[in-house]
Amino acid sequence: MTKSGAGEGHGLIIKPRADNAAAHPQRPAAAPFVNLLAFDTSTEVLSVAVSRGAAHWAQQGPGGAQASSSLIPICMDLLAHADLGLRQLDAIVFGRGPGSFTGLRTACAVAQGLGAGSERPVLPVDTLLALAEDARARLVQTSGDAPLGVLAVLDARMGEVYSAGYRWDGQQWHELLGPSLHAPDAGTNLPFAGRWCLAGSGAALAESAVRVAWPAGAEWLGVDAQAVPTAQALLRLAPGMLAAGAGVAAHLAMPLYLRDKVAQTTAERTASALARAAAAAPATPMPSAHWRDMRPADLERVCAIEQTAYSHPWTPGHFADSLQAGYRLRLLEVAGVLVGYSVLMKGVNEAHLLNITVRPDRQGQGWGKHLLAELGDWSRARGLDSVWLEVRAGNEVAQGLYIAKGFRRAGLRKGYYPAASATREDAVVMCLALTAAGHGAEPLEAPARPGASGVSA
Repeated sequence: MTKSGAGEGHGLIIKPRADNAAAHPQRPAAAPFVNLLAFDTSTEVLSVAVSRGAAHWAQQGPGGAQASSSLIPICMDLLAHADLGLRQLDAIVFGRGPGSFTGLRTACAVAQGLGAGSERPVLPVDTLLALAEDARARLVQTSGDAPLGVLAVLDARMGEVYSAGYRWDGQQWHELLGPSLHAPDAGTNLPFAGRWCLAGSGAALAESAVRVAWPAGAEWLGVDAQAVPTAQALLRLAPGMLAAGAGVAAHLAMPLYLRDKVAQTTAERTASALARAAAAAPATPMPSAHWRDMRPADLERVCAIEQTAYSHPWTPGHFADSLQAGYRLRLLEVAGVLVGYSVLMKGVNEAHLLNITVRPDRQGQGWGKHLLAELGDWSRARGLDSVWLEVRAGNEVAQGLYIAKGFRRAGLRKGYYPAASATREDAVVMCLALTAAGHGAEPLEAPARPGASGVSA
């Protein structure tokens, strides 16, 4: 942990992004020192900092997916060192992306939780702007604080980079090129000649293409591959942005995702095949289905199917606990035969699908789609934003069905499921957005279960 004196607050972007907050009038960059908690988990580095007046405390650790277990303890530790409570903060500042998917979800969820619990505003800041500010601060040591441009570039993996262009006029930042995702060799037309530097983990990947597009008369300041979006940079940006009215209520804080999907997976190919087969098949009426709530008397029949459908089935205790907790357990019967069932846990704005199963001798007949449609209709009727589930990474058939029904991949939970020989299997996290708000929602934390997803078309 480090402690230092504070620098002057910066940070007004003249062109605020429409998906973050309403447009704000231009304000001077200088602002009074404020009490702030800031953190960024978008890269391999977790960065947290606290300011109290002119003093700063900062700490770093492993970022990305690893940040989920350490972010809150580090925040609380730094606040304790600063002798600040959450309610004494003027705002909670976080890097909203682009960057590591899991890292962004962690940062947004923590900012929302801390902000809602303490009734403090939240300030989402573009990660690439924080990267540009870190590069500027590093250049001040050798080149002074004269106006310059920074092309901020982060390695997005899979042969792509995130990039954005900013101009520092000596007082505040101006966004010239909005955040985008593209191939490193796509090139970027820099919008003014001036002094420019290339900064970030993706800088070396993009350098050759950027140099080709370099404007005549531009001064090349070099590549700073060590610049990262630090919490200290967020602290410098925050006062000006808060003065301009960029803070939002905690529930309005959302991550910025630029990558909607990756290369088509086996599951997506399965989904496409299911869709083509459904379009080509003649319309065959489904047998009449009967829906009802599960009762304790049904557990023997349900568990008999569970035992045949899974290598690591739910126990009768799991179903009994779910009934006791008030979860929604539904049965699908056809001509008196139990064909399938689902277990849904409802939250405030979302639901988590804990178990969805079709008996093995009825799989492939379309009953999985009926189960999903029924719980989706129920969730929509209650105004929920989204439905979340986990599925074994190796269950490509189930993943294909979910994608065909509108679910999208949202992340990966390492070692979530028990597997053979005392090993563990990863879980693919998937989300069905029911409203516009559902696209940026955070999932409920599901109870620890063996996990069940025994469905096919």
